[in-house]
Amino acid sequence: MRRCLDWSHCNDQQASVIRELCTLRDASDRLGRAYEVHLDDISKFVLADSILSTQ
Repeated sequence: MRRCLDWSHCNDQQASVIRELCTLRDASDRLGRAYEVHLDDISKFVLADSILSTQ
C-alpha cells in the first residue's frame, strides 16, 4: 500500500482515519483497474463476435 499522506503529526484517531481513507483509496484504485480490464474483455468479445458474424 502506498503512503498517501504524512500523518506523523496527527493524533491516533486522526491517523487511524487517514489509514482507513488510504485503504479505501487503494481498494477503489484496484476496483477501477478491474473494471477497465472487464470493459476491455467485453469490447474484445463484442469485436470478435462482430467479425465472426460478418464472415
